[in-house]
Amino acid sequence: MTIGLKVDEFDWVQDFILHYAPSLGNTYRDDYQNYNLAKLHYARKEYKQAMQLLLAVRLSDRSIWMGARVTLLKIYYELQEISALEALLESFRIYVQRHKKDLSDYLQRSYLNFIKYTKKLLHHNFNSRKKTEQLIKIILQEQHLPERNWLLEQLS
Repeated sequence: MTIGLKVDEFDWVQDFILHYAPSLGNTYRDDYQNYNLAKLHYARKEYKQAMQLLLAVRLSDRSIWMGARVTLLKIYYELQEISALEALLESFRIYVQRHKKDLSDYLQRSYLNFIKYTKKLLHHNFNSRKKTEQLIKIILQEQHLPERNWLLEQLS
């Protein structure tokens, strides 16, 4: 599915999700289907549909739930929903810090870094080319950073 989204095979991805989702166990089926359909809508820039599906993702699988939060952060940023973005950044940061023992060190650092750099992006002065270049350099050097390419795209 991820590869299909990267190569813009949206119809194939949708068919794949709808065909194989019924094969998943009852515990995870709805969350996985909602999450993957949301990722499809996000790739199509259908943000409202993606948000509705992402907000329906429960905590049946922590990795899917956290991935849903990352995608929601990106949508809020792209739609300039600043209040929602700031609230989600803070609640997500608190969640990651409270669940340190349940997350690997790598995941904890990665999510906290994504939150940190999304906040920097939110408050960045895009009129300063020098500051933009500095932030790009820092992001490129960061070892633990999911969605690095998305952050760099927002700065370009």
